[in-house]
Amino acid sequence: MRKKDQFKIDDQYLNGYARICGKDATLVYASLCRHAEYASQRAWPSQEKIAYEHDVSTMTVRRGLKKLIEYGIIMA
Repeated sequence: MRKKDQFKIDDQYLNGYARICGKDATLVYASLCRHAEYASQRAWPSQEKIAYEHDVSTMTVRRGLKKLIEYGIIMA
C-alpha cells in the first residue's frame, strides 16, 4: 500500500496526453490522481477544491475536465 502522503501519475499521461490536453487538464489530472482511492481509482474532489489547490479559477478546472473526458482519460 502506498503512503497517504504520496500519489502517482501515469507515465502514459505525462509522456503523451499532457502535451495534447494542455496545462489545464494536467493540473486537474494531478488533483484527481491525488484524491483517488487506491483500489477503485475513483476520486470526488469538487471543482472548487481543485481550483483552490492550484490557485486557478473553476472555469480553468471545467476546461481541464472537458479535455480529460473528451480524450477518454476520465469518466464523469
